[in-house]
Amino acid sequence: KQWGVTAEELDTIATANTEIKLQPSVREMSEIINLKLSEMLGDMKEDGEVPEDATMPDLSHIQYPDMYVVSNQKGYYGATTLVYKGFLKVASEVVEDDLVIFPSSIHEFIFMPANTVERDYHELKEIVESINATALDKEEFLSNNVYFYNRFTDELTIID
Repeated sequence: KQWGVTAEELDTIATANTEIKLQPSVREMSEIINLKLSEMLGDMKEDGEVPEDATMPDLSHIQYPDMYVVSNQKGYYGATTLVYKGFLKVASEVVEDDLVIFPSSIHEFIFMPANTVERDYHELKEIVESINATALDKEEFLSNNVYFYNRFTDELTIID
């Protein structure tokens, strides 16, 4: 009321500002895993669990084909990029396919081109549920669902 704007106007402004100030960050899954493994080795060296001269084997050849991790540039509450206007449309155009989307946490989500998904969707949902139950803090939980983005209709739906 003090600013002379409605809740709807404020929501529109906040959404636009978020998309500008916290732009999406899309990285290949293999890059993320190799980075995490390097960090783990560094921590193990600091804790004296491995010798200081220990090196990480070259894992650059290990690929997670067509798996992308999406967050924002800060990596904080990055799953909101899922609803950025036009983001899924652009991502699907880049990979030239519909998308299957896995919620990872409130900070990120994972997508794959639909034609690369080799498992039954019910099995994928069970995997998401298992990971969420064992690897996430309650505060970071987003969803146990698997989602499908249709690039031609521009619709995001829950896969049943």
